[in-house]
Amino acid sequence: MVVRRIEEPLDKEELRQMRAMLDELGAAVTYLNAHRQQLTDQHPDQWVAVTGAGLVATASSRVELAAQLRAAGLDPSATVREFLTTEPEILIL
Repeated sequence: MVVRRIEEPLDKEELRQMRAMLDELGAAVTYLNAHRQQLTDQHPDQWVAVTGAGLVATASSRVELAAQLRAAGLDPSATVREFLTTEPEILIL
């Protein structure tokens, strides 16, 4: 994914590509939310990368995860990446 400043209106093809990318990332977030507990049980305290189709990589660090994705020919920015902690979150309200 290329990030650029938008100074002119998008043409129809750019708009179509942007919508497709957002749809894919939305599907990845939906997958992660639906399978978070299962993924955490299988990959505790690991970084995971998912697409709408499922899990694509796991690693112990963000750097290693990005390297695995690139080695597999995937753009890390086209995935949703998250650390699956087994520690309870402490929220200060």
